[in-house]
This record gives sequence, structure tokens and C-alpha cells, in this order.
Amino acid sequence: MFRTINTHTKIGHCCLLVIAALALSMHANAAGKEKISSTTSRGGARVAAVAVNASSRQAVVPDPRPSGTPKVPPYLRTTFDWLTSHIPVGESPLVTQEFMLAHTKIAFEAWTTSPWASQISEDVFREAILPYASISETRELWIANMRAVCLPLVAHATSPAQAAVILNQTVFNYFNVHYSTLRERADQSPSESIKSGLASCSGLSIFLVDACRSVGVPARMVGVPMWMDGSGNHSWVEIWDGAAWRYTGADEPIGDQLDIGWFSERASHQSNANPENGIYSITWRNTGILFPLVYDETRASAWCVDVTDRYTAISNPLGPNDLLVRVVVRQQAGAAREISAVQAVVDNLTIASGNSKDERSDLNDSLELIIPKDRFNAGDISWLIDGFAPAAIDQHVLPDASINMTLVKQLGG
Repeated sequence: MFRTINTHTKIGHCCLLVIAALALSMHANAAGKEKISSTTSRGGARVAAVAVNASSRQAVVPDPRPSGTPKVPPYLRTTFDWLTSHIPVGESPLVTQEFMLAHTKIAFEAWTTSPWASQISEDVFREAILPYASISETRELWIANMRAVCLPLVAHATSPAQAAVILNQTVFNYFNVHYSTLRERADQSPSESIKSGLASCSGLSIFLVDACRSVGVPARMVGVPMWMDGSGNHSWVEIWDGAAWRYTGADEPIGDQLDIGWFSERASHQSNANPENGIYSITWRNTGILFPLVYDETRASAWCVDVTDRYTAISNPLGPNDLLVRVVVRQQAGAAREISAVQAVVDNLTIASGNSKDERSDLNDSLELIIPKDRFNAGDISWLIDGFAPAAIDQHVLPDASINMTLVKQLGG
């Protein structure tokens, strides 16, 4: 479905040492906040403290490989010039102008022919519809094939937010691509995810971003390099609804709602005091902030905007005597996660309950129960799995004082 040709390049080591040094020196004093308006913001002075040593990307160009300078139609000239002047560092040897022109033509059509085109400024279009990639994924000309599939799916949508919700509900099932820890790479391109049917949260986010962009919905990947509790990274998607950025988990729709996700509560506790705990949205504007790439440090990173404050403004439901317990159920220690009914019981009364998650959910997406901290510390709580006591309980206190708990149904042989 998508055509690929592999090439490789490296970024000069000296330049990247300068970037890393700049990151360390500038982090302490700059605000790094994003300005959302009809004009492109050039702000953002805080640089994430991350050193990138080399680039190893794969490019996709139409066959046979063309040569020379393409003839750009007058109506596309400013758009094409913006794209070619904002490609990621080190990318120009990998992606030809012919490739970028082919992509630009369809991206421009997706923007100008969408029912909500009047709600999308040229600056938002350039930032969140025009780019042909999100981060470090394989470069490929995905937009025509994705558009052919996605346009009929959103034929009755009247707003970018509605179209994004519909795509999140349908496109993953259409292509049979879903979450799995068995995926080959974290930062897979659409064709790589389609080939295996497996993708990480990052691969799913790239997929949804591309699907949205193919029909003129501004979208961008957003992520946290490391949760405050030290449990790893996560990525999701932001959608421009015509007035503001909204968020959603890729292949994790919550009905027709935006700004809801299993990660919302965790995001509210993040802090950009340490760059790896900040929350960043990918952009092709030169903001001066490099996304701390955790997938593969041999690949070049991308520019981003620090949006931590937007997510920490989410209300925190925990009171002073509340304890957050994240529960996983396994048949035996080390076995796959299972869906089971879990109850926390005190004096024969259920004080918290819910269903655990299986391997189809992100590794950090667990059943979250809020229970009284004093009763937990006193050992007053009994746990039940499908109405039965677990054979074993394994629990760990995390850096943010929450608890990771694994309930094991039966002991191993």
C-alpha cells in the first residue's frame, strides 16, 4: 500500500553537543509556554536536556527516483516553500523535493476542501496538517492512500473535532491495527503498523495523526518522556477543534468525547522542572525545544512546545486521605494481564471496584482505584478477584506515592 526506499544519514556530533549544552544552560530560567493564535509563534526558549548522537531515518520517494527541481504550481508556492524550509534537521538528503511536492498537493487539498476549512488558519494548517511526519518514523507517502480510506468515514462530519472522534472510533478497526507490546518499533509509520497489525501508543498516535491530517483535521502527536512514577513514557494525540487544542488517546476513544483519557489523572501530576517529566506537543516550528526522544537516541529528535501546564490544570480527584492504587490481574506471576472484576473490601463492604485491563491496553493503563490511605496502611482491606481471594499479592510503592498492585489468581507450579 505504501512505497518505501531506505536511506541513512548522520547528524554532526559537534552540533548536537552544542544543542545538549544549550539545553542544560537554558532550562532553569525560561517559561517555555505555547502561544496559540492565528499567527505562528516563534517563542519557546527552554530546551529539553537531551543529546541526540546520530540520525538513522528512512525516506520514501516515488519510483523511479526523480531528479531536478520540480515545477511548483503558483498556488502552492508559499506552502511548498514553508514546508521545505521547516523540514527536520538532517532530513534534506533523505526526502526529495518531488516527494514533498506530492505530499503538499494533497495536504493543501485536504485543508481547502474540508467543511471546516474556514476554522483552520494558514498557520494551524502548516503546523498540523501539512507535515508529512510526526517524529522519527519511516518517511513514506502515506497521505493519498490514507485520504482515500478516511474521507468516506467522515463524510457526514461537520467539525474537525467530530471528524477526529469518528476516525478514532473507526480507522483502527478498518486497518486492523491495535496496541501490542510485540510491535517491531515504537515509532512505526502507518505502513509498518498495517503490515503487522501491531503498534505501540506512539505508533497508534502517528497513525491517528496521519488519518486526521489526510482529511484536513489539524492533529499532532503529544507525549511525556517519563511519568512521574517512573513507569515509562506515553504518547497521545491533540486535535485543533477550530478554537483550541483538545486531546484523545489513539485507539482509545471515550465515546464521542475529547479531553478524557485513562492518562488524564497521571498527566495532572507531571512537572517540567525535570525535562523528561514534561509534556510536549510535536511541531515543525523551530521553538528551541527538542522533544526528548526515548524510542531510539540514535535518531534525530523533533521540535516541540511545552504544554505541561495545560495538563496539570486538570483537576486532581485525590483528597488528603486518598490513595491511588493501580491494579493488574494475572493468572500466574509473569503471565499476561487479564480482565477480571476486582473489589477492595473493608468490613464486608466494597469500598472500591472495577474491571482490570488485559494486553490490549497500554502497559501503563491499569485499573485505578481510590481507597482510604489509613485503611490501606492499617492492612484493613481485603482484595477479591471475580469474588475469590487472590493466591498472591505483589505491591510496590511508586515515586509519586501511588501503589502498583498485581493480584495473582493462582501460584505457579
